[in-house]
Order: sequence, then structure tokens, then C-alpha cells
Amino acid sequence: MNIIAIDLGASNGRVIVGKFDNEKNLELEIIFRFKNYGVSMKDSLYWDILHIFEKIKKGLRKCSEKYKDDRFVSLGLTTWGVDFVLLDECDELLSPVYHYRDSRTEGIPGKLFEIVPRKEIFNQTGIQFMQINTINQLYSMIEHKSPKLSITKTFMMLPDFINFLLSGVKYCEYSVATTSQLYNPITRNWTFDLITKLGLNPDWFGEIIQPGTILGNIQEHIAKETGISNMTKVIVPPTHDTGSAVVAVPVDMDKYKLGEWAYLSSGTWSLLGVERAEPLINENVLQFNFTNEGGFNNTIRFLKNITGLWLIQECKRIWEKKGLRLSWDKIEQEALESQAFQNFFYPDDPSFLNPTDMIEEIKNYCEIHDQTPPQTVGQIS
Repeated sequence: MNIIAIDLGASNGRVIVGKFDNEKNLELEIIFRFKNYGVSMKDSLYWDILHIFEKIKKGLRKCSEKYKDDRFVSLGLTTWGVDFVLLDECDELLSPVYHYRDSRTEGIPGKLFEIVPRKEIFNQTGIQFMQINTINQLYSMIEHKSPKLSITKTFMMLPDFINFLLSGVKYCEYSVATTSQLYNPITRNWTFDLITKLGLNPDWFGEIIQPGTILGNIQEHIAKETGISNMTKVIVPPTHDTGSAVVAVPVDMDKYKLGEWAYLSSGTWSLLGVERAEPLINENVLQFNFTNEGGFNNTIRFLKNITGLWLIQECKRIWEKKGLRLSWDKIEQEALESQAFQNFFYPDDPSFLNPTDMIEEIKNYCEIHDQTPPQTVGQIS
């Protein structure tokens, strides 16, 4: 039995074939990999959703070409959290898809708390406060009086939208919905009270479904374009990538109960946490800014967001822009050959959220904090 996994990250995407043998052993093969990146336009930062979807279809074509004698039973997709699309009454995109690092959310949390206090938002959602959160992105549109809001018909998180393109079916998957900071883990539905207080339309927010739900067959035109059988089912995993990563942690659940083991999922962001049966919402969690995100089988991923590989990914992008072709192995080697612990900085400092040049930003930070700025690839890495 063959299946397809589409894994979209903030720096790259992968299309993977999973093959089960008669003993139900799973073998994974990466069929196609592509770069993903933000695109700047008129002082705003967007995701190139057309590029992303075209690359997904290219990956599906490569799958069908390599396994032309085998049928794929199903496909599933994961992405990062918090980003979303708005559709009009014809299900057309109202704008390019904003990147969560876009500057439109600067100063928004403070204005948001004037409408709904910070503690009330946390008590209703259990989600940590980050500038990038969906709630801040949406409220920035209200603050900036975006005309798109008056013609919005549907709100969809990014993986839900891509699944809609693949299947023609519109739903909101649980794990990624929780990252919006507009979901109530107690009532297990959108927090319509909060949505209304912010001036958003509750009718935009569709039915929430659980991971494992079959949306239906892949659309006929996608099947024809890619060579994938139109009998291939589109099934939603935990579409927030960390949610799926936690499912794959090789824990003996007969030996360890929920909350007795921890995980560290590392990518552009790193997520450190435990899996729980119920959300943990109290003053300590609020104070230390932990979060309660959704997982498989209605579980809660109680975790802390940590800046992961974002800084070094951006440095690599700047080096490549300047003509330096550096593999990750080469960067690691340069770092190992440089003297360690010469500079110290706080990776979650707001200056590192989305600078034009990460390398210069790191040097500036070191100068401001009376440190000799790093210069070489190895010193910076």
C-alpha cells in the first residue's frame, strides 16, 4: 500500500511516498523537494501560494511517474501554523497570502488588549502570545481598515485552503485551528465570543474536523494534471506540522502515560513540550507564555515555542545572495573550526523577527551589547 505525504515548511517543501509492506512496516522515500520563501512586495511580506501549489503538483507528477504501476491510496498534507487565507463568495483569494513575519502586526497586540484583556484571551484560548499569531494578523486588518474584510465570505487556515484546492471540500482541521488563538479548547469550537468582540464575522469560520477525516477523492482536474488516480483519498492528518511530528514520536504508550514523556521538534521553529489529555490554563502558564495546541485524538500539545533554525537559515540565504554557495555540512564544519562562545545574544529578540539582512542584524546586536561582532561564516554560525 502506497501513500503520499506533503510536508510544507517555512524554508522548504517535500513530497514523500510512504510504502507499507505486508508486515505493515513503513518505508519513506522523498520524491521531490523544493525551496519555500517569503516574497517582498510594497513593504509587505507574502507567501507565494501559486509557486507552492505548482510545486505540490510537480511532486505529485513525479510520484505518479515513478510509481506508475501502483495506485496511491491516500495523501495528506501538513504546514506551519498561524497563516491563513480569506476567500470571497466565489471562493477566490482576496489577496496574496501574508507571511506571519510581515510587519503589519507590529504594535497590534497592545491595541488588541485594549479591546479584550490579555488574560481573557488566554483564558478562552490557552494559547501563548506571539506577534505572529492569527488573531493579531486579523486584528491588524481591522486596525488598518482593510476593504477585504467587507467582502470576505470564508476564513481558512493555510493547510485547509490547500486541501480545498486538492479535494474541493472546505473544512477547518483541529490542530491548525488551535494555532489561530481563536479556538476554545474547553468548548472545542471557535471562540465565537472573542471573535465577535474583535469585530470579526463568526460566519467566516467553518466546521472544525478531527485528524483522520477523509475529505474525499482528489479533484478530477488535479488527477489529470498530475497522473495521480482520482480514486486517491485526501485525508487530513494533524495539518499543523508539529502535531503530526508528535504523533510520530516512538513512545511505548503502554508503558508511558500522557505527560510522562517530552518531545523536541526542531525546524525553523523549535517546539519543546509534552502531550496532555486536557489543556493547562492557569496563571503560571500565562506568566511563562506556554501554549495549548491541538493534537491527534483531541489531545493537547502543551509546549513552548523557541526560535529554531530561523537565524542560520536566513544567514545562509544572505550568503547565497552574495554568491557564497554553502552546504549545511560546510557551514557546520566552519562553525566547528571557529572558537566557541565568543558571542551571546537572545534569539527571540524582536530585531531578529524579519530583518532585511540577518547577518548585519546579528553584528549590530553584538555591537549594541558591547561584544566584538562575528565576521566569518564560522563565527556567525
